[in-house]
Amino acid sequence: MITDNKVFKEKIKEISLNVYNATDGLVDYEEFIALPYFELIVLRFNMNKNTITLEELDKYESIIYEIVGNEFLVDFMGSVYQRAGVDFSNFENKLKELNKRYQNEKCDIVCPFLKEINEDKEELLKLGGLPIDIPVWEIQYDEDEIDLLLLGKESKTIKDLTGEKRIIIREAPEEACVGSLKAAFCAKRKKISLGRLLK
Repeated sequence: MITDNKVFKEKIKEISLNVYNATDGLVDYEEFIALPYFELIVLRFNMNKNTITLEELDKYESIIYEIVGNEFLVDFMGSVYQRAGVDFSNFENKLKELNKRYQNEKCDIVCPFLKEINEDKEELLKLGGLPIDIPVWEIQYDEDEIDLLLLGKESKTIKDLTGEKRIIIREAPEEACVGSLKAAFCAKRKKISLGRLLK
């Protein structure tokens, strides 16, 4: 698993410390998710502030990108965007609209950990008894649980496997998944916060 990769762990530790220092402790690294379908990793951050403006999101996402460069996509946790006024009701439909609006956005991330992402994807699909060529949208790594999200047509759970780690295999609507990512590419290109496009 990529979570056991020493180079990756050191990279995340370095980024976390640099972001924390560059923002005077206001922004903390929270988690990462792998997106095998787009061959990239998203780093997610939290903000230690109760009231947040879109201008602050613009500022701090730009600072984070200056630190991570072009190897990772970044965003804030949903609760941060919520504190900045993003409405998450009817969110799936909003993401589908973003998919249409930003369908021509290109991914410019060059992730150095593609081999590890693809190995994890194949291993998890095999454990679930699924073909390794199924498009996998997301892998979310928690201490005792791994969520494997497949691209499909609806939100549903496919399998729930117990073992050394619990593995939950779900399906998610492709339009909504890709919409969120296309919007993130657009925000990165325009050097604005993803929160502005989600609002």
